[in-house]
Amino acid sequence: SRLSMNVHIKNTQLQTIKQNYKDIFQATAQACELLKKTANVDSVPEAEIAFIAMHFCAAVEKLHSKEKQFLIAVVCPTGMGTSRMLAANLKKSFYNLEICYILSALHIDTQKLTEDGIDFIVSTVELDIDYTYACVSPVLMEQDKLLLTNIMKTLQKTKTLKSTALKQKNLKKYT
Repeated sequence: SRLSMNVHIKNTQLQTIKQNYKDIFQATAQACELLKKTANVDSVPEAEIAFIAMHFCAAVEKLHSKEKQFLIAVVCPTGMGTSRMLAANLKKSFYNLEICYILSALHIDTQKLTEDGIDFIVSTVELDIDYTYACVSPVLMEQDKLLLTNIMKTLQKTKTLKSTALKQKNLKKYT
């Protein structure tokens, strides 16, 4: 309706969308060529294109966040103070971590963690276990964030390889 009534609005996210989601913005602009014909208008302003593109951007971000989700356990010496501080800082710094457990370093059951699909442990103390973990400060320094990011990248590659192998195995089963 805005287009047909020639009502122009401002989109404060226009430049952000154009810079951070260039491909989506360009694809939406191309799709808006069809919209021009359907709405019987001469042009679709960039502000309107960006509003439409924002819906696609949100959908893409939602898909990315689901595929990159990691299940973790947070560990400290007692499972109390520093682990809760670490958990709060993890939530603030990483959207793709789901904290499933907050544990004492003395009560880690790696078999249960494996059964529950825990991808890795984030601990405030060094651990003597055979499980992927990162030892970080409860206040998450930059080097801690880099360490966690690297672990997630490595695990994501492993997850992708396992998923691809499983799909191929299932394909062979049904062919």
